[in-house]
Amino acid sequence: MIISIFGKTGTGKTTLSRKIARIIQSKTGNKIKEYSPFETLEYEKLLQIETNDIIIINEIQIFKIFVPKNDFLAVITGHRHYNINMIVNTQRPALLRDRTIPALSDMIFVGKITDESDLEYIKFFHSDIESIRNMQNFEFLEILSNQKFYLTKE
Repeated sequence: MIISIFGKTGTGKTTLSRKIARIIQSKTGNKIKEYSPFETLEYEKLLQIETNDIIIINEIQIFKIFVPKNDFLAVITGHRHYNINMIVNTQRPALLRDRTIPALSDMIFVGKITDESDLEYIKFFHSDIESIRNMQNFEFLEILSNQKFYLTKE
């Protein structure tokens, strides 16, 4: 499973990522591994994913810059063969440049976004961008089911 989460800084992306990971972990007993490009990024560790892992990648657009394209695609597309659950988030979806990640996603959560280029990117998946622009922090819309909910802070 791939879950994409988009939203401005402070909207609850990391909180939502961790809550979803813990829900999956409670049902499967699998390990959670979290990667952030703001730490020393050793993407080779990510390429050594173990079967049944739950992976959180924070700010996926930065991760894409440092990882060779073929390696990145191997991680994203190969997850299904190893029963890996992947949760990716970004505050700048337009910087993903293509739609590979959301196209492969089983769920797409969107929080408040106000940047015009990011709204244009989201418009490809959800036409009502004004509702996204006007969302509150910790409010998310799961685009594929069109369900809106509020996330409680940890």
